Amino acid sequence: MTVTGLILPSVGAPVTATAVDQAATSLRRRPVPYRQLTPCRPTTCATIVGVAQRAKRSVSLPAELAQAIDRAAAQDGTTFSAWLAGTAAHRLRLEAGRHAIAEWERDYGPLTSDELADGLARARALLGRTKAKGPSRRSA
Repeated sequence: MTVTGLILPSVGAPVTATAVDQAATSLRRRPVPYRQLTPCRPTTCATIVGVAQRAKRSVSLPAELAQAIDRAAAQDGTTFSAWLAGTAAHRLRLEAGRHAIAEWERDYGPLTSDELADGLARARALLGRTKAKGPSRRSA
């Protein structure tokens, strides 16, 4: 059986699941000290096709905020990084929507009360909400 998309360039052939299992078992028995690991280079490392590429960043956060993110991520069953990425993506979608509405209003004039009410009803229906939970608030 071949693991889909996993190819070692140095070997030039697909790696079998058995070979991967054997290597993993071997590594579990004999941990390799960090200083003995060979640096990973694009030409010598395994490539998994279809895996999302990530850009690594270092950020500084207030300790209380980092702890709150840890708790929120744990509650969602995800990692700190995944929670931050999801939250940032959500914020960017909201901003893109606000910009699109502002552009539409520049071209066609402000939305009417009926159009705003219709949009709110559609959004609630999409989210599975029938009624507002509290006082209406508009974020910037």
